[in-house]
Amino acid sequence: MAGRAVQRRVGDPEWEPGTDARRNVERVGEGRTLASVVTAMQRSVGNQAVTRMLGRTTRDGRHRADTSKAVSRPPVVQRQGAEVVVSRDDVTRSSMSETTDTGNKYTQDLVLNKTHPSIMVQLGVAWAKQGTWASDVAYKAFIRSVKTAAYAYLDNKFKIVCTPTAPGAGQAPIELPITFIIYDYDSGYPIQAHGGTPGGDSAMAQAGGNLYEYASATDIEEAITFAHEFGHALLGVSDEYANPTMPGRVLTEDHSIMANYYAQGKSEAQFKARHFQHIVTEVAKAFAGYTCSLRAM
Repeated sequence: MAGRAVQRRVGDPEWEPGTDARRNVERVGEGRTLASVVTAMQRSVGNQAVTRMLGRTTRDGRHRADTSKAVSRPPVVQRQGAEVVVSRDDVTRSSMSETTDTGNKYTQDLVLNKTHPSIMVQLGVAWAKQGTWASDVAYKAFIRSVKTAAYAYLDNKFKIVCTPTAPGAGQAPIELPITFIIYDYDSGYPIQAHGGTPGGDSAMAQAGGNLYEYASATDIEEAITFAHEFGHALLGVSDEYANPTMPGRVLTEDHSIMANYYAQGKSEAQFKARHFQHIVTEVAKAFAGYTCSLRAM
């Protein structure tokens, strides 16, 4: 968090030591079969999106250990008018983790689709209602707004371009746009959503996060704050603003959303290429004979 909120809490750990219908998927909850969840999600967001989102769920609905091996996938059935088209995508899943300068480690799923070149970073979140909400509708709307804020700053800002450099690797570069998805999952990364006043300081840490509807007794929290916090949870990047408890921190003045955007200008705040470099490293492992680099979209 930067600026106004930074002034309020220089000592907690990120916590310093200290709607998009495509995204609005069904919650994977207790007592539901995987088949029923998949069916509901397919109706809501489409088969292909579900194929990309459900990275690592076992038959009994529990998360399985991550793997970097290609997954043998069932057919993806799609409708094109009256026709039924069956396709099979070459999808590889892996787990990636980054640790911030405060020692908080964040882990996400990386889904690489080679058939329809794309990269999706996935994070399952176990939301918990806290505080005082006007209604369940208001609580759910808040969660949607948090996701939308993160997507607005992260989605399709960068792509990875893998260029063939070895004989037999291919003739044309492969372009893979990077998108993100935060999906509801009971065993996922825990985030407490606090409604009503007096509000508080939204923050993420390795053990979980706290997001507040209100930043204070009178001020609604801003979308940029939620995007900043998911910079930790989705990318594992460190804050880039000054903190006396972190004297060795790398400070930036280039309008990074992870820096003091209140001082540098909220309207210009954005994620930078450096925040995505670890994704390039992970993706390059799947492209032997290619040189992979990050480019703005």
